[in-house]
Amino acid sequence: MPGEVLLNHDTAIALAIASLEKKAQDPVVLHVGPLVHYCGHFVIVNGGSGRQVRAIAQHLKDTAKEMGITPLSTEGQSTAKWMILDLGDVVIHIFDAKSRGFYDLESLWADAEVVPVPGVERAPQFPQASA
Repeated sequence: MPGEVLLNHDTAIALAIASLEKKAQDPVVLHVGPLVHYCGHFVIVNGGSGRQVRAIAQHLKDTAKEMGITPLSTEGQSTAKWMILDLGDVVIHIFDAKSRGFYDLESLWADAEVVPVPGVERAPQFPQASA
């Protein structure tokens, strides 16, 4: 439903913006719903250290709960190189910088629409979808 997609866009954008409160770097929101069946959006961010990756993850879990979203699972806490928060329709990937470059999810999911995050400039290799 179109209204559901808009709500999911808004939720993913709100979480990407919330990540900035913990100094997350380069937030990207990808609309992957047309490509996969298990979620509608990816939020991809990175932190500068394992400690920061964990802090971003905890902040986003708390923010999701405040939004009435119960996190389904969290993976990667022990190493904090790549943490995944499964919120159902939104899956958040939080990397350290080296791992983000290595796994390069933005290129892997290049067919997904990039949803603009207000106030965040995208690098030219990640063009934003038209509004």
